[in-house]
Amino acid sequence: MIDNGVGVQNRPTEGADLTKGSGIGLQNVNERLRVIYGANYQLKLDSVPGEGTCARIVIPELLVPTRISA
Repeated sequence: MIDNGVGVQNRPTEGADLTKGSGIGLQNVNERLRVIYGANYQLKLDSVPGEGTCARIVIPELLVPTRISA
């Protein structure tokens, strides 16, 4: 998601550090991703003050075992 707002003040770069000092919404998203994917995800914020913020979630590919029919 990208916006063109004022940017995020004192933003951390990624992962668990992202939620420190951030709003409850980012904390909830980060915790939910951690519970579902363990350490195999990334939650990143790229922000430029006065230009906006890009929030990026990278989710690992989940491989489903191939079913063999009889």
